[in-house]
Amino acid sequence: MMHKKYLTVIFLLSLFGFLHAKCDYSKVSLTSVNTCNVYKFTVNGVTDTCNHLDIKIFKSGVTGTVGAYTSNVFYQTFTDTGSYYVRVAIKNKCCGSDTLFYNLVRVTCKPTATTCNWKSRNMYFSVWDSCSGVKNKVSVNGYIGPFNGCYKYYWTVNGVAVSSARMMSYGITANGTYNVCMKVVDTCNKCDTTFCSSRVITCATAGVDTEEFCAGIDIFPNPSEGRITIHCASKGACYSLIDAKGSIVKSGNLTQEISNIDVSELPLGVYSVSVVTANRRVTQIQVLH
Repeated sequence: MMHKKYLTVIFLLSLFGFLHAKCDYSKVSLTSVNTCNVYKFTVNGVTDTCNHLDIKIFKSGVTGTVGAYTSNVFYQTFTDTGSYYVRVAIKNKCCGSDTLFYNLVRVTCKPTATTCNWKSRNMYFSVWDSCSGVKNKVSVNGYIGPFNGCYKYYWTVNGVAVSSARMMSYGITANGTYNVCMKVVDTCNKCDTTFCSSRVITCATAGVDTEEFCAGIDIFPNPSEGRITIHCASKGACYSLIDAKGSIVKSGNLTQEISNIDVSELPLGVYSVSVVTANRRVTQIQVLH
């Protein structure tokens, strides 16, 4: 009988020691690592199932929480710099006790909005018309640069979609004001911007121009097979080959109606072939080399 009593006492003492160890919060701490304004927090010493966490983050001087969590590892992205308090409340359901402590976090880094900062990209937007010396074959034209493989281009004239190339030419049949807009969409960073310019056309009905206008430009073969042939009947036209970085890698005059251009020395890739006629009509075609 005495033997059983001793066993009971030993068991109770062991249970007390176990529960006491479970309710020992001396080793509990909150640590963090961060990359700029993104913080990873870890509540150390509470990995067992006895502990229930109630974590809230407050900004100093501001009512309301900026984050709430219940796990011992959590991430918080701070949208502004300043002092923040992390309140950690722990309730131990095994021994029926709880504790509460606060940690101060000073956020000093705020990411700059560079991915969609169009001003820093030095975009070049140009719009012109062909009224100077040209009659009845009038166009408004536009160009956007520099080239970026992430960009998509959307031209409109008076709100009507007219082109999705970097260079655009739109034929005019009547005098008036033409609002030319180019929307550039950065598909990689999910942002866009729009450039606009207005041209007042007054020469659309002034006589007839006898200069042959290059109504159609053919560029072949595509892929290039080491050379391209440009067919353009307009006199005084010139061409430019533009690589994926927006750089002109080859250019020249089209002295004949059919011109053969050697591109065998160029690196393989996608090129834009731009043909500009004497009356400033611009045509751009992409060619795979």
